Parts: sequence; C-alpha cells; structure tokens
Amino acid sequence: MSVRTTVMVLVALLAAPALAVAQSEWTDGMVNPVIPPPNAGAWDGHRYTAAVLEVDGTYHLYFIGQLSSSWEIDDFQIGHASSPDGVVWELDTANPVIARGDPGAWDDDGVGGGGVIHDGSMFRYWYAGGYDGLTSRVGYATSDDGSLWTKHGPVNGLDTGPPGSWYDWGLLPGTVIVRDGLYQMWYFAGRTVGPGDYDWRVGYAWSDDGMNWNMLPDPVLGPRPGHDRMVVLGLNVVFDGFGYHMWYNTNEDTPSMLNIAYAVSPDGIEWTRYPWNPVVSGGSGPCAVLRDQDSGEYTMWYTDRPGLSIRRATSECCPGVFYDGFESGDTAAWTVTVP
Repeated sequence: MSVRTTVMVLVALLAAPALAVAQSEWTDGMVNPVIPPPNAGAWDGHRYTAAVLEVDGTYHLYFIGQLSSSWEIDDFQIGHASSPDGVVWELDTANPVIARGDPGAWDDDGVGGGGVIHDGSMFRYWYAGGYDGLTSRVGYATSDDGSLWTKHGPVNGLDTGPPGSWYDWGLLPGTVIVRDGLYQMWYFAGRTVGPGDYDWRVGYAWSDDGMNWNMLPDPVLGPRPGHDRMVVLGLNVVFDGFGYHMWYNTNEDTPSMLNIAYAVSPDGIEWTRYPWNPVVSGGSGPCAVLRDQDSGEYTMWYTDRPGLSIRRATSECCPGVFYDGFESGDTAAWTVTVP
C-alpha cells in the first residue's frame, strides 16, 4: 500500500457510515462528539486524534489536520484544542500550531505524529516531517503554553532506515514517556514492500536528553504469526505504574476496516495483543488515552465516523499488573461518559 494510498484508505474508512462500537457496554451518541466534525473547506477538513495531555487542570488535545480536498501527505499539519474537563473543547484560533515548514525547509512536506509531553516547565513535541516520497525525519519543538511552538530542527538517530530495512520509508512518533530521566518513544514506521507499496511496524527508541536517540534494531510489534503485512496508522502508550498499555489503529483483526486494538507489556518492548481485539470497532480512528492517577480510570479520545469528529469514552480498568494473558481484567469494556 503506498503512502498516498494509505492516507486515502484511512480517510475513506473513517468517512463511511458509523457502526456500533465493539467489545461490551458501549453507549454511542448522547453527548458525543466532544469535538464536532471539521468544516469541509478548512485546513483540517480531515482531522485525526494524535495526543492528549492534562497540565495543571487543563487538557490539551493535539490532532493532525489535512485539507479535505487533498490526499497529499504534504498537507498534514498539527492542531491544538484545550479544555477544562476533557469534554468541552476550544480550538486554537492560531491553528495549525505546528505547521509544515517554509519552502526549502526540512519539514516543508507536512508534519505529523503525537510525541508530546509536559516536563513540569514546558511542552516538548517530537514530530515527523519531510515526506518527500523517499524519506521522513523526526523534528523537535518546544512551547511554554502548548499553543505557541518553537521548532529546533531534526533530532539525531531517528532517520529513515537503509533500503530493505523495516523502516526504510520513515517513522512517525506515536508516544513519548519520560521515566527516571529516560526518554522512551514508541513510533510506527513504514517498510517498502514494492514500488509505491508499504506496510508498517511499531518500533521503540530511547534517549537521555530527547535530542540524541537510540533505536532497537527490530520492531516491537509486527504482523501476527502467519502474516507478512500490517497496517498501523497511529498509536498511544500509557504507563500505569506497573507496565505499559498500547492502543493502536490497525486493520489486523478486521482486514476491511481500521479499528482500535490493544496490547500490554511489562517493559514497553515485549508486547502481548489483547486476544479479543479490536476494543473499538466500527471504523474508529487514531486515539489518545489518559489514566487518572487517583482513580485509575482511563479516558480515551478517538476519531470516529461519520465526519471525522472526536469522541470521548472512559473505562474502569483493572488495578495492578495483568500481563499474564489478561486473566484478571482488561480495558475493553468502554462506556461513553455523560457529563
């Protein structure tokens, strides 16, 4: 599947009539969506959830926007919305907050990805750019308020792999987490299968300073046994104090439709898929998940159909570690929150 075709498929799947969300106890509609569909003629006529942060009582949602009249990667830019409660959102008037670079810049072919954190003093964003049909790179930007960003150029160690490697098209940051001074990144990367044809894997990288990165040589999540292809078009990782949870957008369990799947890991490297994936079906798109440190409740914001609106759901998850075959619980039973 080509890069351009991948984007067209994502848009087409998310624009079809909505179906019931799968697994159990989902209630659709009611107060959702929390962010309505974008205007067809706007810069973000196609809109995909990338990341959500909560900083000092304010929620910050980042999304990837694209002209609805375009199928081109170089129209991707990053937008921002803020909320006091995660339900009522206000879009920035200055969107996009991270725009593609000026002509001739390394990121003038569009920007995307969701690797954003707040370190206690400022926001930091790792994003992909440079989609020139051959390669992409990862850049870095900072902000005091989450809206006004300063770009610092590409980082080291996260460039496109050599021809024939599993990331020879490039990579897009999905999540960055900092633990004990170590920056951890999970990203999804494209592998060239044939002329204009690609598939995807999930990779892992780490850094001491956020600018100089090391990559594991092999992907940490790839196709199921017996399959040689995989589609991953977005991912989000949460650490709960015991281990890691990943939600990722894929068609591996439903070949004709992209949905949200789920996996867990004790270390962020060895992952186990949830055996009853997908956890959100009906063609649901990229998502972002937060865990409340006090209640342990999980909240998900995800791109849904029709119209590429953004919806909100919650899950009461299982306390403690459950990385032994999901025997003591799961986060599959999501319910829509009614404020």
